[in-house]
Amino acid sequence: MEAPESLRGESLKCLSCGNLQKVVGENPDLMKPLGNMEPICPHCSKLLEKKPKKRSKCPHCGNYFLVRTRPQDRQQVLVTEEQAEEISKQYNAGYGRDPENWLRENRKVWDQKWGELNKQSGEYAKNGLWGLYRSCRYEMGEVLRAEARFILARLKLLKEEKHRTKAIARMKQAIRMYLEVALFDLNGANNNNEFKPYETRIQFWDIAPAVIDWIIELLTDLDIQRCDLHQMFYKVADLYKGFPFSLTTDEVWKRFEEALAEYDAMVAAKKIDDRKNYFDDIRPSSDVD
Repeated sequence: MEAPESLRGESLKCLSCGNLQKVVGENPDLMKPLGNMEPICPHCSKLLEKKPKKRSKCPHCGNYFLVRTRPQDRQQVLVTEEQAEEISKQYNAGYGRDPENWLRENRKVWDQKWGELNKQSGEYAKNGLWGLYRSCRYEMGEVLRAEARFILARLKLLKEEKHRTKAIARMKQAIRMYLEVALFDLNGANNNNEFKPYETRIQFWDIAPAVIDWIIELLTDLDIQRCDLHQMFYKVADLYKGFPFSLTTDEVWKRFEEALAEYDAMVAAKKIDDRKNYFDDIRPSSDVD
């Protein structure tokens, strides 16, 4: 049993099935359950009349103790201040794990997922299933964005500067992948080997909302100007020059601009909530590609 978010080191109760299972991990001693489930002072180990439900003073030794819920079994326990602080840390993702090893493990998962999606998208393209092809490309963008988020969230823990450069590269690749998705959406990709774009004025919702959302967020985090998006879009469109799209690249770009304008108007009207910035305080220099 791999513990969720790196819980490990004990025979713990599975929250889904209720059975005790051995949890494995890199540093088993770091995740041992802390505190006393019974009404016993964590300082002097003497029995109390009853188990308190909040911070209390031991009548025997005079020390204060706290009540906390530990992550392993969700039991309320009596703990010292030091133990309470350690329990708070145990709730953090990757507690006690070496970040470099953790990154390598996740990279294996991302690489496997990427390979599966790439193969799948190729099969869909052969069979003219452009709607499914477009969905595969979106998921590939999600893989790239997930890797960048993981790295940047742990940037201070990772030892090598190359990780930051890799994260920035992944963010730029994700933008290009989402632009591919927008290209297929605006051309009306379907699963009948056809492209049937909408004849009426395009609206924000005619592109998957998350696509524009992530494009705008990534542009902001990379400090890329909106005007640079035009060149990026045309580079992506050039990859599909031979496709039987009904619209020219100029027509698609015009529709994309309309969708962006619709998005901006909805943000201004607060019809779209501001999303959390997953890349806070990460502003890459402009000379990184």
